[in-house]
Amino acid sequence: MKMIIFVRDIGLPSGKSLFQLQAERILCVQRLAAQSTNEASARLVQIHWYIMTSPFTDDATGRFFESHRFFGLEPDQVTFFQQGTIPCVSKDGRLIMETSYKVAKAPDGNGGVYSALKSSRLLEDMATRGIKYADCYGVDNALVRVADPTFLGYFIDKGVASAAKVVRKGMGGRM
Repeated sequence: MKMIIFVRDIGLPSGKSLFQLQAERILCVQRLAAQSTNEASARLVQIHWYIMTSPFTDDATGRFFESHRFFGLEPDQVTFFQQGTIPCVSKDGRLIMETSYKVAKAPDGNGGVYSALKSSRLLEDMATRGIKYADCYGVDNALVRVADPTFLGYFIDKGVASAAKVVRKGMGGRM
């Protein structure tokens, strides 16, 4: 189960989880944004965090955040939403059964974020909150620069509809 990666110690000397690293990054960017706008408190500059879970990980993810007091974030600035599921099929194209009468299902992957945001009405939530830009990334990337001000600033300055960070693969398909 992929969920284990996000909540467990990933081998860092600090013992921090991926979620903790990302929450700390959000807190840091909030403080920097508050300082740059001369706001007295970082609470006045709040980054909302939408976290896509699966039906298999949703409850555990919520409990993990609650047990860690949302890593210093306000609970109302973190929203969990579930991605969709699709039927599981074998390599030869046959349906995989969970039971004799039930087809096994699996999360629909990162690409499911768009339909999940729409079906959970979070696009409307973003509009209500006045959110203009979203930083979408894979939660299992320990090196991700959440809400990277340089990248987002460049993206906004160029007036483009979307942008992506990529790394060219080296010889043999390695990065």
